[in-house]
Amino acid sequence: MKRTAPICPIALAFACSGCAFSKLGSDLARLEDEAHLFTGFVSSEALEIHSTVVVAMDDPVAEVIVSFRMMSGDGVFELRLPKGPSWFFAFADLNKDLRFQEDEPYGWAGRGDAIDSGSGDTIGVDIVIGAAGLHITDRRARPVWNDLYPESDYVSTLFDTPLPENVPHNLIFGFRQDSIFGSGSSDGVIELSSQLRDAAQEQAVSVRGFDEGHVSILHSDAVIGNVYSLLDLAAR
Repeated sequence: MKRTAPICPIALAFACSGCAFSKLGSDLARLEDEAHLFTGFVSSEALEIHSTVVVAMDDPVAEVIVSFRMMSGDGVFELRLPKGPSWFFAFADLNKDLRFQEDEPYGWAGRGDAIDSGSGDTIGVDIVIGAAGLHITDRRARPVWNDLYPESDYVSTLFDTPLPENVPHNLIFGFRQDSIFGSGSSDGVIELSSQLRDAAQEQAVSVRGFDEGHVSILHSDAVIGNVYSLLDLAAR
């Protein structure tokens, strides 16, 4: 009877390790082909010691957060992301809850514009965290956004003059909080306490909420259908 030579455990272990390293190498090569490395430096004008959160997004209003990094104060960060344009935002997480509040200092890379991936690694994605108090979407402090702060003269006096009786106010709002930005009840950017302030609800002839975020509500079939229904009703 022919005997089979025993397999050396050490040789078998090396063979399995070789397979694992081969798969790891192919996975890393695929990641290198599909992703892009962004490197930058976060510095702060506001605080010396703080927890910092760097966020990479697919859009400038944080509807889709691709990745983030937690840091202890200032320093270098690296993020490997899918190839394409990305927006980079950083804030001092003063209460360490991983959510941005409007009283926390923050800053944008590239003055709030998208950083596009080139053929090689992208370096110099630098962010300076400045003073708090600006709205999250006010990336360049455009004058048009200044009137949209909750404490602005425009918003604070918005309901001082009632609408004409023949102009109905139908209040539609979103309440999906699926973003790192904002705290409490919100649409991911604007808190419900602002969307549903007493004066707005008192003036509205109807109030309807949708399970949508700050951007998705603009593309929701249910919301669009509701708007057309209100327009048809007003035209009768």
